[in-house]
Amino acid sequence: MCIAGLQKFGVDNTTIRRKAFRILDDSLDNFSSSNINSNNEDSQRQIRLAEMIEGVIEALALCLVSDRINDTEKDQFRALILKIADMESDGNKKD
Repeated sequence: MCIAGLQKFGVDNTTIRRKAFRILDDSLDNFSSSNINSNNEDSQRQIRLAEMIEGVIEALALCLVSDRINDTEKDQFRALILKIADMESDGNKKD
């Protein structure tokens, strides 16, 4: 729902952008800090990560290319994309 709202209304609505950013940022922080006890849990974690970020980068990219969003917000979205990329690369290193 968060991503759908960001995709559909994010460019035009500052409140939706800010709330979606906070939800995504907190979710990624929570996800990255979760403890992993086995290889099976790590595999499940990677599946959940892939499902969670499906569409996120596309929604964030829409905001990055908009001329209606200021550079400060765009920097926050870039940082979120980098956080996602780091999480994905950390998962690939374990394979």
